[in-house]
Amino acid sequence: MGTQNRYNFLPNVLVGMNFQNFRNYGTQLQSVLDFSPAWCERPYSLQSNIKYDVSNYPRMQSSVFLETNNMLKRETMDRFQLKSMMSLDGLFSPISFYPTPYTTTFSITKYTTENCPFCYGTKIYNYVVYPDNIVTNLRTTNATSLSNSRQEKTIPCPFCETQSVKNDKVYKSSSPAEVTPPYIIASGDDLKIISKLPATGLSGNPVINYTTLNPIVLSIGEFSNFQNKQIKDSTGHCIDLVSNGSAIPYGFDDLRPGNSISIGKSYIDYDLNLKEYADAARAAGVNIPPVPDQIQSNTRFFGLRGPVMLHAWGYDLEGYPVPNSSGEPLIRNGAITRDDQNNIVGKNQKQKSDGTWTKPYKENTFYNGWAQQPGTWPVGPIDFRWDEGAGLWTVGSNYKDLHIVIEEDMVGTNPVRGQIIDSAFDNSPLPDDLRRLVFVKDSIGIYSAPRGAAVYCKYNSNNGFYEPIGHRPFTTSGTITSSNTVDIYKIYTKPNNPNIRLSEDPKLEVYNTTFKNPLKFDVSINDVALFNFIDGAWVVYAYNAGAC
Repeated sequence: MGTQNRYNFLPNVLVGMNFQNFRNYGTQLQSVLDFSPAWCERPYSLQSNIKYDVSNYPRMQSSVFLETNNMLKRETMDRFQLKSMMSLDGLFSPISFYPTPYTTTFSITKYTTENCPFCYGTKIYNYVVYPDNIVTNLRTTNATSLSNSRQEKTIPCPFCETQSVKNDKVYKSSSPAEVTPPYIIASGDDLKIISKLPATGLSGNPVINYTTLNPIVLSIGEFSNFQNKQIKDSTGHCIDLVSNGSAIPYGFDDLRPGNSISIGKSYIDYDLNLKEYADAARAAGVNIPPVPDQIQSNTRFFGLRGPVMLHAWGYDLEGYPVPNSSGEPLIRNGAITRDDQNNIVGKNQKQKSDGTWTKPYKENTFYNGWAQQPGTWPVGPIDFRWDEGAGLWTVGSNYKDLHIVIEEDMVGTNPVRGQIIDSAFDNSPLPDDLRRLVFVKDSIGIYSAPRGAAVYCKYNSNNGFYEPIGHRPFTTSGTITSSNTVDIYKIYTKPNNPNIRLSEDPKLEVYNTTFKNPLKFDVSINDVALFNFIDGAWVVYAYNAGAC
């Protein structure tokens, strides 16, 4: 039986569609739910008093099943334009540790040359080919003719690499990459360079969004990855079968780019079948409007439903193996050691003089036998984050460093209230006089700063505080009001954005506070002096005696 005929009787195509389950609404679908084809936007109700509970609210369900090739025609004849179809190779790829001839599997790495099963360490691979006429008439060719037509060829072995090359990869660890800021590759003066900037501004990195990461790559159009592919590249995807278009295809092979007679109807960037159907119907006297030459075609396939749960072994946020060898129990006299709370003691914990145990620490090795003991693997959902602007799910990112304007003097390790003013945030006024408040805490007590100062901070997710990582020196002027008090002018932090409310203090430009005078200047009331904020206090370093 030929390969294609054999595939016709194997279930290898996913077919599915969604449907709404309305349990208690009956005939009220139109009046209460406004149920229509527009429900693809968001299901909603026209009545605000509907009780949203499990039994009463509509539920959308998906019906997905595996179909054989020989039954696929039946599915295309029944509501084809509403169904998703995709061959299983759209979700799965044959892979292997090491290469196989003719790339029958996709390999992770290559063999070591010294132990290669194809060239036996010689780095030379020998193989046999036969002329096309012999292959075509293989059944009628006798053994002698077959042997005489045999041709041996030699090529450098493509299946292996030297140990030194492999070592460069085996002992290299991954680490988070830092994104290069946008830049321009250009020459000439500034005006010439600026005149060539794209409308979207500088761009040194590829566009990554819902179109450029879509697996159904078309040759032209929105989903052709036109932003990142080379100009002359008209490539398409390599998935065996996907459903596309609105008109029922002539045969199931029309959905297969590699098998179709007309490849133009396979990568249907535009719905050519619908146009041909509409043109034929109109020629037969059916009153339907003309279909544009480039009407967009809808490709319908399958994706993973999230949140995705994963039961696996791997590495934690700090790069330590999970499950970690530190979780192995401490064995004493052939028995597992337990503390006074009956908890198992880890193998690297030590008992202290008071009978308690030190905390375990992570090691760079896995739990013994972890790969064949799934009971040691953690189970949890994969934490993807939705990027609304790019229209894709992406990995969670670290909180960015930003500037916080503090509303109280930051002295020592006491937390102080502050407000986010980073340009990446919307600084427009919030309703009801609300503000974007955070708390800043200098855990090591070395970043003192006065109220109203902009402090560069990093968010600490372990304690919920923003921690300062740097700021500029703070210098300003002030008017002496007593031997140790001064009206400080907040010129060191005057914002350019009038919408930013920096403090509840009605005197935004000036406030009265204490100061230090370590140089023993002979200052008097109403003297104007210059001050630096040093070690949690304003310190006078110059003054103008007698100023008013």
